Amino acid sequence: MRQIVLPIWAIALNSLKESIRNKVLLSLLGFAMLTSLLAVLLGQMSMHEQTRVAMDFFFATSTVFGVVIAVYSSVTLLNTEIERRTIYTIMSKPIDRYQFVVGKFFGVQLVNALSTTILGLVGYLTFRSLGGDGSNTIYAFGALYLQLSILTAFAIFFASLITPLFSGVCSIGIFVAGNLHSQWEDIALLLRNNNHPAHMLIDGLKQVLPNMEALNLSRELVYNTPIPREYVLSSIWYAAVYCAAILFFASLLFSRRQFQ
Repeated sequence: MRQIVLPIWAIALNSLKESIRNKVLLSLLGFAMLTSLLAVLLGQMSMHEQTRVAMDFFFATSTVFGVVIAVYSSVTLLNTEIERRTIYTIMSKPIDRYQFVVGKFFGVQLVNALSTTILGLVGYLTFRSLGGDGSNTIYAFGALYLQLSILTAFAIFFASLITPLFSGVCSIGIFVAGNLHSQWEDIALLLRNNNHPAHMLIDGLKQVLPNMEALNLSRELVYNTPIPREYVLSSIWYAAVYCAAILFFASLLFSRRQFQ
């Protein structure tokens, strides 16, 4: 077990250090925190919904920044090793390719944890400064972290298969499509009522796509809706199983990849 965990942890820490040194990542985080000021200004411009407007805007922008950071870190950290040919040095050591993939995943997970913690803290302080309760902040940003975890797994999967540009596009597409899960259900129901065979395609798509919409607690954050413990446990389990499945296929593809 020690021989399995230590290489993964070493790669994860190295990936975190590379991300922290990356000026784009730091710029994105800094710009995300500045949006809290804009959120407060937008809240002041509204008549009677200052807190809700401000937090809705802040959480939406935090989600966008989190997605950009997760996809950028996942794609670049994996492909930089290949482009710089440092992958040969790493693979010459007693490290399996699946450990390399899993290590990169956990490295980006550390980046995601850092970014969501900072954004969540800024969001909580913003919420409290506007007179809001802020009790659901940890749940909302925790659920956002779970979304970014699944997104990271997909980004690494695509980066193991195709070019960085297409990896980013496909990953963001998965995130957007996953947040439209209820719309897919409506489309499938409409097609089924019209006896259109395309409903089977939509039904199959729903089974494959992650239900990111179920992990979106923006409404609960804004309206301070209670979060049941069962939801928290089921969400963590859902994200963990989904990430494990995607990483399994990513490791399988990466183990068969030929480097030139």
